[in-house]
Amino acid sequence: MRHEIIENLFSSPATSFVDHLDDEDNHRIFFSGKYGTGKTTFLNYFFDRHEYGQNFNVFHISPVNYSVLKNEDIFRYIKYDILYSLITKYEGSFAEASFDKYDALQYFAVDHFVRILATASLLIPSYGKQLSKFLENSAQIRSRYESYRADGNTSKIERLQDFVGSIHESEGAPYERNQLTEIITANLEQLSSESERQNVLVIDDIDRIDPAHIFRILNVFQSHVDERDSVLLNKYGFHKIVIVGDIQNIRSIFQATYGGKTDFNGYIDKFYSRTVFKFDNRQSVISILSRIIESFTLIYNGERIKDNGHFAIIHLQFILSCLLSDNLINLRSLFSCYGQRIKVGSLSFKINGHSVPDHPTLCILEILTNIFGDYNYTIDRLQNLSSHNALDGGERRYEIFIGSLVTVCDFEPTKFRATKEGQPIHNYSTDTKNMQIPVQYDVIRERISRFYYGEVRTYQYSQNEEYITIDQLHRIDFVPILKKALKNIVCINHN
Repeated sequence: MRHEIIENLFSSPATSFVDHLDDEDNHRIFFSGKYGTGKTTFLNYFFDRHEYGQNFNVFHISPVNYSVLKNEDIFRYIKYDILYSLITKYEGSFAEASFDKYDALQYFAVDHFVRILATASLLIPSYGKQLSKFLENSAQIRSRYESYRADGNTSKIERLQDFVGSIHESEGAPYERNQLTEIITANLEQLSSESERQNVLVIDDIDRIDPAHIFRILNVFQSHVDERDSVLLNKYGFHKIVIVGDIQNIRSIFQATYGGKTDFNGYIDKFYSRTVFKFDNRQSVISILSRIIESFTLIYNGERIKDNGHFAIIHLQFILSCLLSDNLINLRSLFSCYGQRIKVGSLSFKINGHSVPDHPTLCILEILTNIFGDYNYTIDRLQNLSSHNALDGGERRYEIFIGSLVTVCDFEPTKFRATKEGQPIHNYSTDTKNMQIPVQYDVIRERISRFYYGEVRTYQYSQNEEYITIDQLHRIDFVPILKKALKNIVCINHN
């Protein structure tokens, strides 16, 4: 079930990412999305299960723990991570290196010619021993001469070669191309050739790095862009490098570190070839909210709430969609409760100092607290909602959603006492978008779950005294009413 949800969740961003990867000149990609939106989950899905993702061999690096390392050590751990993947994930790419015995004999003969000749001369009668000794002495003199020549008579070209070689061998230097680097590059090239796939390096979790070290580590990764080599645009010959993080968050850290007038774009654009890929799957998440909520097992008074048409559940879906639209909740928080039991009624609330019975608004608050993990943080998220008034009528029963909020705002006259037959309906004037809007409502007690809730009966625009039908209530912005209701609610037993 969860795999099916992920399939639906990522179908839209996958199409955009295919277009981004398909550009042959797009060698470096900055994959940007807010923390907790499912960037890593998406990339794992894309390269493991998406059809286009099967065109790549993927190597993942997570540099979170690199913060404590020196720059030269980071280079070593990058190599370790790549080699580890080569050995464990693509073990077939490593072949045992061995010399053909005849090739080995030729190389040995060239390097040890004089010693072989000296040994062979022992077979010559009479003069063999003297000739062998002469050849061995000659070899020693030649060796001393070569040493003298290397120490005191090295040419300028040789000195330059030695200098360049020392730079290439220096671990952690920007231009290092030592033997281990050559081994990795050769094996990656072999892997790509044998699998007929491109090699991709994914540098994940950049937005989890300690802010004090993030730019130092980014600069280390930048040195892996080897543009001086016309063949290998990326170090080790990777066809594409994908850096994953929240570019807006990195921008904020950059400006806080170096000043608001410092050119961030001039710094960050060296990490991508074309444009930043902006990962935004909010609409996809909203489309599957009902399936996520259906996975919750809601327990009330020791029994499961089986009716997904319950007012609290219907309105929970709407509030979650608003939170998603405003980037106030992420996919990670939603999936933290996927398939979990949520006990409703464990939190105790007071409104204007009075203990209160069960109510849809309080039920929603408790479920949201389970999703966010903290009551105060839940209130903070709701207080940061922007205007929302696009809720459709019909099954969502907007008159009950608004009516229930109004019963919390207008608690003193009713104290959640159900309106009896023959009693006049209650009047309340709510302030939304700087307009005083008269609302008439009833307080009702649900028969089965015994929840108390409000239901709007009439609603009027004060500008022209126009009464509108209940199915047009989506024209009202519910957020100011919600925020006013939250001010009246106190949770007395949250941690």
